[in-house]
Amino acid sequence: MLNRLLFYLLNTEINLEYVIKKDNLTRLGKRDYLLKYLDRQWIQHRHRNKKHGTKLPLSMILWDIDGFRRFTSRYGYLYGDRILQNIGDVLNNFNRYPFNFIARVAGDEFLIVLPATSLDSAVKTAKEIQSSLKLHSISQVAVENENIINGYYQKNFARSLTLSYGVVSSIPNEQNNARSLIEKAEDCTMASKQIQGGDYITCRTI
Repeated sequence: MLNRLLFYLLNTEINLEYVIKKDNLTRLGKRDYLLKYLDRQWIQHRHRNKKHGTKLPLSMILWDIDGFRRFTSRYGYLYGDRILQNIGDVLNNFNRYPFNFIARVAGDEFLIVLPATSLDSAVKTAKEIQSSLKLHSISQVAVENENIINGYYQKNFARSLTLSYGVVSSIPNEQNNARSLIEKAEDCTMASKQIQGGDYITCRTI
């Protein structure tokens, strides 16, 4: 039994570093471990594409909460933390490691790495995440036990919380790098906010 477990751990590249470096609030991965995972996947994809003459894509989705600072300013960081916890609960259903890997990379910013995934499939996953978060009413659950906070009736504002998404895909090769994928995902997320006003998915291939 032990040998079978060790074999599984080695072949799926799961190790104690992943367990140790989970975010305490959301139970998702942390940024530093995600970057290591992304770099490793990038090298593996690039090597396979070069060796076999394939065009295996690597994709990612980056998203954050629209108006989160305004929410925490009005209701306090305690309720902000509850929202992040609720998001983490939903996202862990998509964290099918070692295939997909999700991490909380900043305060209200999340990122998922999708190996061997096309842009169309990544957009489909983004829509699934978007639907799941809306279905679970993440913001209402966080404040459902409070009627009035700081003199404001909270539920109308809580219902309005949305997320903006940036989806990017690339075929790893010698001319590009993994970190550029994150930069482009950030640009797409910003475009979802600035151009579409939030609650939108912007995608591109690089």
